[in-house]
Amino acid sequence: MWTDQLDSAFRRLKDLVVSAPVFRFFDPSKPAVIQTDSSSTGIGSCLLQDGHHVAYASRALTDAETRYAQIEKELLAVVFATEKFFQYIYGKVTVVHSDHKPLEAIFRKPIRQQLLDYTECCYDC
Repeated sequence: MWTDQLDSAFRRLKDLVVSAPVFRFFDPSKPAVIQTDSSSTGIGSCLLQDGHHVAYASRALTDAETRYAQIEKELLAVVFATEKFFQYIYGKVTVVHSDHKPLEAIFRKPIRQQLLDYTECCYDC
């Protein structure tokens, strides 16, 4: 049951999340970090600098996306975040944090470098 007291607490929490010192302006001279996560019904991400929030982004998954495997949802969250925060991270080395260990293991494999080498070869030819 949603009461006036709960409504007041919810509004206060929203105000605290988007105000200083929690929320900061983006500084192009500082490194950026993106944190992403997914659930069964949505994906979300946060852009951070020096441990402070700069921007948030989230969206609900489509009906088809809800049937993706969890690893695909986690990668979808990474892609969504990099597209959403494109104007902040373009041309910068950016760290992406994900709590999905199998996805992290895939990114550590040398196949990623082999793919990059192949792409460079194709563009040089």
